[in-house]
Amino acid sequence: ASNQSTALFAVISALVGFLFAFNAMLLTVPQRRRLIVDLRRDGYTPGAVIAVLLLDAVVLGLIATALGLLLGDELSIHLFHSNPGYLSSAFALGSERVVSSQSIAIAAGGGMAAACVAVLSPLRDILSRDPLAATTLKEGSGDSQSSWLLLSGLAALALTLGILLLAPEEAIVGMVSLIAALLLLLPIPLNATLLLVKRAAPAVTSVVPHIAVMELRSGQSRAVAIAATGAIAVFGAVSIQGAHGDLLKGLENAARDTNASTDVWVSAAGSSNLLMTTPFHPTAQGRLEKLGGVQSVGLYRGGLLDEGDRRIWVIAPPSGASPLIPPTQVIEGNVAQADARLRQGGWAVVSLAIVEERHLHIGQPFTLNAPHATTMRLAAVSTNIGWAPGAIIISADDYARAWESTDVSAYSVRVKPGITPRQIRGEIQTALGPQTGLAVQTSEQHEDKLVAITRQGLTRLSQIATLILIAAILAMAAAMGALIWQRRPRLAKLKLEGFARTELWQTIVMESFLLVGVGCTTGALFGLLGQQLLDHALSTVINYPVVSSLGILDAIISLALVTAAAVVMVAAPGYFASRVPAALALQD
Repeated sequence: ASNQSTALFAVISALVGFLFAFNAMLLTVPQRRRLIVDLRRDGYTPGAVIAVLLLDAVVLGLIATALGLLLGDELSIHLFHSNPGYLSSAFALGSERVVSSQSIAIAAGGGMAAACVAVLSPLRDILSRDPLAATTLKEGSGDSQSSWLLLSGLAALALTLGILLLAPEEAIVGMVSLIAALLLLLPIPLNATLLLVKRAAPAVTSVVPHIAVMELRSGQSRAVAIAATGAIAVFGAVSIQGAHGDLLKGLENAARDTNASTDVWVSAAGSSNLLMTTPFHPTAQGRLEKLGGVQSVGLYRGGLLDEGDRRIWVIAPPSGASPLIPPTQVIEGNVAQADARLRQGGWAVVSLAIVEERHLHIGQPFTLNAPHATTMRLAAVSTNIGWAPGAIIISADDYARAWESTDVSAYSVRVKPGITPRQIRGEIQTALGPQTGLAVQTSEQHEDKLVAITRQGLTRLSQIATLILIAAILAMAAAMGALIWQRRPRLAKLKLEGFARTELWQTIVMESFLLVGVGCTTGALFGLLGQQLLDHALSTVINYPVVSSLGILDAIISLALVTAAAVVMVAAPGYFASRVPAALALQD
């Protein structure tokens, strides 16, 4: 799940970078059109013109890609530190950094593709028989184009909804189709906003709305590309942060439930025994039961069972534990009945992924492929309790028979009323002595460790979401700032026509706000749908304990952050551009 999510949002980050590069190259289109006309007038064939433009794109793309790869490598060293602690509780892992040739090829290919696509945007004019075709910009039918975008976007959105409801295992495909729907439908809310501003403008005693709408309509393709950059970034941040928060809530519930049956844990020391799967001989049980504050000492057993490509977490609390099974983790079956059956023996609670893999139903017998193969019956279906390969809950007595061992994985200590777990913890440690190799921790402490290691395992997703937002803010600010600076002759002409410097600056700020605001709002709305898609996939396919919600607060925060930051960063170059002298409009 972590690998797939990381790959998906790395693609979203790459798309933000692609749009940034595309925006930058679009700024040079007018100059390139003039170059095309000059070359065609001088007798160059269309093939020769394409070769000149491609060489230009290759040179720019190679330099930019090399700098980007160097920066990315530095970020991976100094920012994205490896956090293998979550997996090291069951696997032997190192922290070596691996940069694959595939990752380098994808990053370099994306940068080069953006440069080539933008450079060859006037391809139809290059291939035209008319050497002067590139001197004029041709607009297609706005109505037909909008209809095509609407139909294509709705089809992509319908595909996403179908995957959400019928095929959550194809969540990655659903996210890709949702991104496509976002990009295809984005011009519609942008045009609708401009139309709304245009109709509302007469009610305002200012020329600013009129000029802003006029300027944005004159550069429609660039406006959509800039808005798309913010839309994609906010979409990624909202969907990933929302799903991330829902998953964390579910995992915290699982950690709390698995520690609810005891007050104090005594288990083998060591950070790699977080799941309490290291066995030891229960020689100290009687000694602990004699302590004044101890009410009972149960024998907890647990381990990791390799079965096929799964390393299943087997949880075996003592029969006297209460609750015996985590109540909020049961997704099919009666909790009370399942609890009674586990105490009876010969029954098991199995996570959904394993149940579906074996085609089991409640009450059906199955073989637990332990060291001593044992037949069990399915009492209920649960989540994976936070362990991705899946989990099985049986009683400690059944575990001892299946593993043919009386060893335990932990003592489950219940304290007497009026005694706190922290008070008895020191007494237990003293009774065990310094040479036992056992560690004593309260259930609250163990729960905190489980939550902390879970957060550590999901840190990378939060880092990616933050990086997407930062990249989008910088990309939009740079693209809009360069575009504003390029428009200085146009601003000078407006100033020559009598518009005040303050009005021009306000126009620039309003244009930026409209572009970024529409893009980010659309991205936030689509991001909420993406969150539901990811939640559904995590809970039904990978079987994580997810607490589904609608991350409206995260959406508002991401929307406000990106919009405000981008507009503020554009305000400065906009201010200086508005100070352009009117005489510039008279220059050739």
